[in-house]
Amino acid sequence: MHLIEFPADISRAELDDLLHQYGAVLIRGYSLRTAEEFQNLADPLIGSWMGYKDRASKRSHVSGHIQTSTDTPAAYSIALHSESAFTSRWPQRIMFFCRRPPDDGGRTPIADTRKILNSIDREVRERVAAHGVMYVRNFSEDAGRGLGMDWQDTFQTSDKDELAVYCDANDIHHEWSDSGLRTIQVRPGIIEHPVTGQPAWFNHILALSQYALPRALHQTLLRQGGEERLPNNAFFGDGEPISAELYEHIAEAHSHHTEYFTWETGDLLILDNMLMTHGREPFAGQREILTGLADPLDWQNIGLSTHMPSALPKFTSVSAGTDRQNAGEHATEGVVSWLKQTLLDDFDMDIDDFSSSFIDVDGDSITAVEFLDKAADRFGAEFELDEFLEAPSMEDFFHQYAASLA
Repeated sequence: MHLIEFPADISRAELDDLLHQYGAVLIRGYSLRTAEEFQNLADPLIGSWMGYKDRASKRSHVSGHIQTSTDTPAAYSIALHSESAFTSRWPQRIMFFCRRPPDDGGRTPIADTRKILNSIDREVRERVAAHGVMYVRNFSEDAGRGLGMDWQDTFQTSDKDELAVYCDANDIHHEWSDSGLRTIQVRPGIIEHPVTGQPAWFNHILALSQYALPRALHQTLLRQGGEERLPNNAFFGDGEPISAELYEHIAEAHSHHTEYFTWETGDLLILDNMLMTHGREPFAGQREILTGLADPLDWQNIGLSTHMPSALPKFTSVSAGTDRQNAGEHATEGVVSWLKQTLLDDFDMDIDDFSSSFIDVDGDSITAVEFLDKAADRFGAEFELDEFLEAPSMEDFFHQYAASLA
């Protein structure tokens, strides 16, 4: 990363040269305070702005072409990734602006994709070069019911016919079932930069693999639904699995080349998305990092192409089912009391009326999974995530859970 402090004017050509050399430029010293000031400063440094469709992260519109960098809860990290590398169109340039630095944590790790590629084992590089990367994502039928993003937010439409047209036009296999939508897409995972000609590791393996999920959440989801129902996963492009050991190797290659810096108010971080991955650390307190995506490219622009998947993902695990044997006997009211108190104390939820549904009190699916995992550890019995999220009353659900222990 190249740091410029208290800058004079910088031209787009000068910025291009620095980005092609370093991959990232941090400009420190601007007295920027608003999204409008951020966009006005960035306008002459880019060719054109681009929107955000086929999303991997929740974001909120702020002003003009500016959005929040992510709305992912503060307690969770975001693995290093190349923005939108799993889609058909991505930004060549990403602009970040620090409106308010985090109180604690919340750094934006970055790593050079040229160096990462050189640290990946030759056999893995050859497989990715030959087959690409397959991304599998599962979305709940109903908005807000599943883990992560729903399909309406991801694809920016609530019309299934419009979704089908988009998927067909962008080589995305999609299928509907009783549990919702599954999409499968195969994309190149190694590219050559269109200006420098340098090869680079360009994909979303770290962020969309099943192993990017928090361990407890990952294990709970495997027990409840098996690998096929995980919210997202990454495979080699021919459908062969990327093992936990390979994932750790790829993660280590990223970690070895990762740089960190501490945000300051007014900072402007500019990335060449094809040369530099980025992520986010967990944080405490407030954090306001805004972003703008610019200068869109597609696979044809860099001499590559995509196609509909020619193979299906080879899932390696199935649901372990719901084991309610040997649960023991527990007094109903004691179980119900424990469940209520755990939600209030361990998850800091403000619930006055347990006759409401979990969704109605602003509960999210990640919290629900962790809560059910705690209950399974305590009482030795599990319930499906959907049963809890769809229950019209937490009170009734808790009594049903307690009755299952008898």
